[in-house]
Amino acid sequence: MVEVAKILIDELRCYTLGLGSAVEGSCNPDLALIDSLQIEGHTDSQGTDIFNMDLSTKRGDQVFEILVQAQPDLLAFDNLHAQPILSVAGYGKGRPIADNETAEGRDNNRRIDLRFIMFSPVSEEMIPHDVADIGRIQDIFDRGRASQ
Repeated sequence: MVEVAKILIDELRCYTLGLGSAVEGSCNPDLALIDSLQIEGHTDSQGTDIFNMDLSTKRGDQVFEILVQAQPDLLAFDNLHAQPILSVAGYGKGRPIADNETAEGRDNNRRIDLRFIMFSPVSEEMIPHDVADIGRIQDIFDRGRASQ
């Protein structure tokens, strides 16, 4: 996980905002932006639903802690809403990738996934055309929050 944290710190700079950001055309020519990076914990089907939800969340929390301890600056990456991109979710047994009837399948289902959720413009107006355009999109979000 420490190696994953090193890779993330280098790569996220090009796709996020905030203090650690280095969004620029050379590393991100299409201006793709990450809205969220979810650390998702999963379990096999053995045990109760409550036990598995708790266990999967603890798995996600533990990976979050390892990543942030290895690279504290991961917390400095924000999305367009000025929110931290890192989050944790626990799915229990609800999203298996293998058959829970076999030992190998259960082993595969006990896992962590990193899910990159990208910013998806809802209108033509929300598409950034260059790096300077990101501020304009943030202003649109700010106006939306102010009117709520």
